[in-house]
Amino acid sequence: MQPDSGFQRRICPCILLILPAHRNLAMLTSRKGEIVRCAQYILVTLFLSLGASRLPAQTATVLNSNLSLTLDLSNGITLDSIQDVVTRHEYVAQPTSLFEFAVNNGTPYQSNNGVMIDNYILSGQSMLTITAHATNVPVNFIVVLTVNPGDTAVVVSSGVTNTGSSPMFLRMVYPKVFHLVTPGDYGKMMGVVPQEIGSSVPLRLAPPGSAVASVLRSASQEDLFVVGYDGAIWTLFVGQDSNGNWQGWSKPIRLTSPGIAPPGSPLAAVKRQNNEEDVFVVGNDGAITMTSETNDGGWTDGVELTGALAPAGACITAIEDYNQQEEVFVAGNDGGIWTDANNGSWSGPVALQAPISRRPEAVSRRPGAITAMAIQIMWRPTCTRPT
Repeated sequence: MQPDSGFQRRICPCILLILPAHRNLAMLTSRKGEIVRCAQYILVTLFLSLGASRLPAQTATVLNSNLSLTLDLSNGITLDSIQDVVTRHEYVAQPTSLFEFAVNNGTPYQSNNGVMIDNYILSGQSMLTITAHATNVPVNFIVVLTVNPGDTAVVVSSGVTNTGSSPMFLRMVYPKVFHLVTPGDYGKMMGVVPQEIGSSVPLRLAPPGSAVASVLRSASQEDLFVVGYDGAIWTLFVGQDSNGNWQGWSKPIRLTSPGIAPPGSPLAAVKRQNNEEDVFVVGNDGAITMTSETNDGGWTDGVELTGALAPAGACITAIEDYNQQEEVFVAGNDGGIWTDANNGSWSGPVALQAPISRRPEAVSRRPGAITAMAIQIMWRPTCTRPT
């Protein structure tokens, strides 16, 4: 983006899509050295609603007979409410940003954290024009929200101006919306909010209270795993940038095909030999199932290590011992503790313990005790997963 000459702002139309969520291609346009990045979205909530009768002084609402969208402009641009006039459904559980931006791959700022409003004009109930500037970088914004009578979408047009003295690289995530609450079976809904161009993820990833597993991939990255509503193993990760600053969590990434295991099932995750990461779950057919990656490569699509050994979604734990042998433990169909070990290849399930009724856990004992019996087995009273 080149510095602005005479504060000429160009507006490119953006359609902010909430439900159903679809995304068009981003546009990068240039004229006489000025570069403006725009993304197109559609904010479709079928019917969004009213509720502007008791608004604070710094809020502004655009609305028609179908929908209402309210922004709080007291501290930047905050999306306060999207409501359904007919059903009175509120789509925003709590206030959220509208967009995110970063200059020259620096610190990311959100529309409600790093933006100051210069002026706004509400034209009736159908158009809101906002002028604002970034507080930490030389960037100005103009945002226009328009809703026509009878429409079921709010069109958001946005323009950006470089007010500095040198060119800059501008990255925008538009929209950057959180805390959406959708009606219906949200376990089957897919969307692109608040993800970037080209992404499609569940609006609700897994049942409330789902079991999760985590592992430290390296000194600068942590990985989290869960079995989603679709029965696939999903991951999110958080890492550090080149300056050692921790960044936000990634979007959810699906690692396996759907239907691997019951939604919310317990998992176990192990970092093995410093270059391999393995995740285990008891699949729908009762087999210990593993997905793994090596040297930061691609993940395997659910490899079964055993036959039907335990109830689907049973409690499971795993560990790497001092001899870099990996072992996974599960309470089997007979109520006993079973293990499968990997010291180059998987040995097959072996019964270790008479039937019990509690959750297995594994710890590695003192150095030097590197036989199969070098793994102590402990138990917790319960192990549950969402139903």
